Amino acid sequence: MFIIIIFFWANILGLGGCTTLSGKGRLEEGRSAIEIITAQPKRAKYCPVGGEHYAPNITLCPVHQVPLKTVED
Repeated sequence: MFIIIIFFWANILGLGGCTTLSGKGRLEEGRSAIEIITAQPKRAKYCPVGGEHYAPNITLCPVHQVPLKTVED
C-alpha cells in the first residue's frame, strides 16, 4: 500500500515518467511529497494531573502548568 501511495502522489505531481524528472523543481516537489508521506505522525499529549488531551505541539498544560506527557498506544 505504501508504494501505491507514493506512485499516486508522483503522478499528481507530474513525476510519473522519467522525462518529467528533468526539471529540478519537479524533482524537489516529488521529494517533498515523499517526505510528507513517510513522516511519522506526531503523537498527542496529555496532562498527567488532569488527564486532558492536547495537540502534539503543546508542551505545557495550560490548566495545571505542568509538562505534558506523550500518549502511548
